[in-house]
Amino acid sequence: MCEWNKTKLADILTESKISVEKNREDIYKRLSVKLHLNGVHKREVRDNDNIGKTRYYERKAGQFIYGKQNLHNGAVGIIPNCLDGYQSSSDIPTFDISNSINSKWLLYYFSRKHFYKGLERLSTGTGSKRINPKNLLELSINIPPLKEQRKIAAILSSVDEAIEKTEQIIEQTERVKKGLMQELLTKGIGHTEFQDSPIGKIPKEWSIKSLSEVLKVQGGYAFKSKDAVDKGIPWFKIANVSIGQTNWSDRSYLPMDFKDIYHSYVLKAGDIVMAMTRPILSNQTKVVKLEESDVPALLNQRVCRFIFENQESGDYLYHVFRSRYFSNEILLKIAGTDPPNVSSKQIESIIIPYPTAIEQKKIVKVLNKYDASLNTEMNKLKKLTILKHGLMQELLTGKKRVKVDDSEEVLS
Repeated sequence: MCEWNKTKLADILTESKISVEKNREDIYKRLSVKLHLNGVHKREVRDNDNIGKTRYYERKAGQFIYGKQNLHNGAVGIIPNCLDGYQSSSDIPTFDISNSINSKWLLYYFSRKHFYKGLERLSTGTGSKRINPKNLLELSINIPPLKEQRKIAAILSSVDEAIEKTEQIIEQTERVKKGLMQELLTKGIGHTEFQDSPIGKIPKEWSIKSLSEVLKVQGGYAFKSKDAVDKGIPWFKIANVSIGQTNWSDRSYLPMDFKDIYHSYVLKAGDIVMAMTRPILSNQTKVVKLEESDVPALLNQRVCRFIFENQESGDYLYHVFRSRYFSNEILLKIAGTDPPNVSSKQIESIIIPYPTAIEQKKIVKVLNKYDASLNTEMNKLKKLTILKHGLMQELLTGKKRVKVDDSEEVLS
C-alpha cells in the first residue's frame, strides 16, 4: 500500500486572483463563507454595498475558499457549481486545487475541528487578525495517494448523506408536530362547540386556569462557585438547560454530602425544569424533562422546577410549556428586562387552556408518539455524528487505511 507524503499546501493550492473590472462588479453576485462548516453561500445584499470601493475577484466552481478572519472558526468550503462566476474580496481568497488532490478529501481534512481551530496560530495583524494565504500555504500536511483520497471522501460522504436524510426527517417531524400541537392545545380532539375565553375560543368543556392553580414553581438554590469540586453530585445550572434536552457540555459538581443538606433541591428523573434567565431560544422555551442519566443533580438558581398537583397534569403541561403560546407568554413577561429574566410569580400568573383529565391523557398520547419518533431520529443522528467524527480522525490521519484495489470500500 502506497505511503502518505508530507506536502506543503503551496504545492497543491494556487491562489486565484482574477480581478473583476468595475463595470463587471455585481453586488448580487457576492460570496459568503459561513462559520462552523456551514458552507459557501450567496451573500445577502447590504445597504452599504457599492461598486469600485473594494477590489473584487472572480471565483470558480470547485475552488477551495476560506474567510481570512474566521478560518479558525470553520469558515471554509469548496465553491459549488451554482456559485460559479460569483465574486469575493481578498478577505475571502480562493485557490485552484491540484489534480493530485480530491477536493472533497481536502475539505474533510480542513473540517476537523481541532485542525481548523489550531490554525488560529497563523493569524497576524493588529485588531481584527487574519490568516493570510502566504502563511497558510507554508503549512505541511500528510497526503495519501489520489485513489485513497477518493475512497476516504466516498466513505465520509456516505455518512454525510445519512446525516442529511436524518436531519430532514427530524425537521419534517418537528414541523408536523408543531402544527398538530397548536391544533390540539387550542381546539382539542373532536369538539364541535366552543366558547370565548381571555385567550380566544376554546372547547366548551374546557376551562381557563392560571398555572398557580395547578403547579408551583420552585427556584434553585444559590450555590457558590467556591463549593465546586472535581467529583460529586452534578450541579444543574442554566447552561445545562436547552430546548427539550439537557446539555452537559458544561458540567460542574458539588460535594456529595450536599445531597442530604440541600435535599429539597435534588432533582429526580421525570422532573421538568426551565431556564429563568434568557428562557427563550429561537422562539422556543428552554424547558426539559429530566432522564435517568441526568440525575441526581442539584438545582441551581435561575433554573426552576415545576411541582404539579398530579403527574398526569404534569405530562400535559410539559407539552404546553413547549408550545408557541407559552413561549409567547414568556416573551411578554421578559420584555424590557436586561438580561431577559422571568420570575416564579410571573410564570405562575400565566393562564392556559385546561382540558378535562380524560382529554389531557388523549392529547399526551398523541404528542408522545411524535416525541418518541423524534427521540429515535435524534439518537440516530447522534450516533451518525459520532461515527463521522471517529472516521475523520482515523481515515484523515492514516490511523486506519482504506483498500483501493477492491471494488468495495473496506477498512484495513
